[in-house]
Amino acid sequence: MGKLTAEELARYQQLRATQRNLHHIFLDWLPKNALEECGRVLGIYRKGTLVFNSEDETSVLMDYCIYDYRWDGQNVIERYVAQTSIEPGSDERIILDAMLEARYSLFAVDEVVRGVGIQTHDLLRGDSGFIIDIALSETAVKNFVLAGRVITPGDGEFSMTTGAGLPADATILEKIAKEVPKRFGERISDIAKMSPEKAAELSAFIIRVFLEGDASSRMSYEDVTKREMARAKPKVGRNDPCPCGSGKKYKKCCGATSEPVPLPDRRLMERNLRSIEKLMAKQNFETVDEMNAYLKQFNTKGRFPEWIPETPMEQAQELIYQALETAEKKERIRLAMESLRICGDCADAYVLLAEEAAEIPEEARNWYQRGVEAGERALGPEVFANEAGHFWGVIETRPYMRAREGLADCLYSLGEHAAAIEHYQDMLRLNPNDNQGIRYKLLSCLMERNDIDAAKELLGQYKNEYSAAWFFTRALITFSQHGVSREANKQLRKAVKQNPHVVPYLLGRRRMPLDLPDRIGFGDEDEAVSYVAEFADVWLGIPGALEWVKAVTQGKR
Repeated sequence: MGKLTAEELARYQQLRATQRNLHHIFLDWLPKNALEECGRVLGIYRKGTLVFNSEDETSVLMDYCIYDYRWDGQNVIERYVAQTSIEPGSDERIILDAMLEARYSLFAVDEVVRGVGIQTHDLLRGDSGFIIDIALSETAVKNFVLAGRVITPGDGEFSMTTGAGLPADATILEKIAKEVPKRFGERISDIAKMSPEKAAELSAFIIRVFLEGDASSRMSYEDVTKREMARAKPKVGRNDPCPCGSGKKYKKCCGATSEPVPLPDRRLMERNLRSIEKLMAKQNFETVDEMNAYLKQFNTKGRFPEWIPETPMEQAQELIYQALETAEKKERIRLAMESLRICGDCADAYVLLAEEAAEIPEEARNWYQRGVEAGERALGPEVFANEAGHFWGVIETRPYMRAREGLADCLYSLGEHAAAIEHYQDMLRLNPNDNQGIRYKLLSCLMERNDIDAAKELLGQYKNEYSAAWFFTRALITFSQHGVSREANKQLRKAVKQNPHVVPYLLGRRRMPLDLPDRIGFGDEDEAVSYVAEFADVWLGIPGALEWVKAVTQGKR
């Protein structure tokens, strides 16, 4: 499969949105003890709490709960199908049928089609197929092996992942190859025809081996939001025994000094990606076995070789990674300045200085502007010409894109709205997959300027977007153009169904938190908070909009 046509992309996004929505629904259908029981099976429930070594492990647990946790002979998907009326031929029916046939396995990457997906072959079942996963296509490399679950909707032309995949190394694959035949049979038919209960044992075994091998620390992409599962960690009361096992009450042990642990900066993931890219680029593997044999000489502890920066640009970038790992602000600034002494074209150094050293918006804008200029010099005109359309997939473009986002944000806050919008629009041209979430900022800007036509065009560009920003803004535009009408009411009800938490915040019934969430999930409360923080002024600027929302949600219209 080559590049997706606009129709194919729209169809994929539509099915993906349906899949995600069903995943959210299934979480509410699971029994309360499901997370704990699955956590025990996967080895991540310890001393009374779910322990995640990385954020991505929450996706792995969610996936296992939905597909492999069975009670009274059924999993949550089978129960939902049996108890729900589903229209034949609908997207929901198509995805549910595919979910019922989902398989967890090891997939070797034969070919990567950037911006589309990967051609793979199943190492356990022997068949081949194409997996559409735009995020994965930007980070996967040929001959890499991933553990994960796939579904094949509809006519079977392509498959889709169900969650985050776990990357393999030689040590993990060696253990899998040794133990799977002993535990589950040596023939392909043994795997292909196993019962659902046995298939759940297989996926649990693979996941445990991967997690014990620290596979989640090498996760290089994420496909679904993890917010719901991050909340799944059982709460510890102040008078409960401390989970650390000390025997003391929580309030007199870890609870006395515990503070929120900040999530590691996502930019640090790129160091591992650069390491993988550099390692694999120097080789020309013919088979997976050849690749694994090569990796094994470096890989005795289940980790990839350390990224060794060679060029001045790489050395400068490494200092930025070190700065991101540093707690002290002064040291971060010092490392950023040192980075620029090594290479003046390191855009991330300017980004870090804008974040850390700027005291006023104008100063931040200047740092970001210099970062954009540095990024343009570093990339050169050929990259802009050849990589437009999937820009973020080239790791070297990301510092430039960060600098440009920061510049646009500053310009808008300083009142230079037209210039900011121009930057946002061009960033979406360069990277329509929009890994940075630029479309949400652009939509807010367009609505604040009452540029309804441009806002509608943007909504249409991402017409299968399943977010509060899209649903509620579409409803607001309909109201602004047609007033109280059947269509406006219909759009609002759709929005409320997508995220019921928005209206209480929008109408002031629920108080906004002082700190905005770092991460959001479609349909969750954090998404509602983020949306209202960004779009409240837009709603206030349209006469009668809030009164209309109140009337519709109270059943008066």
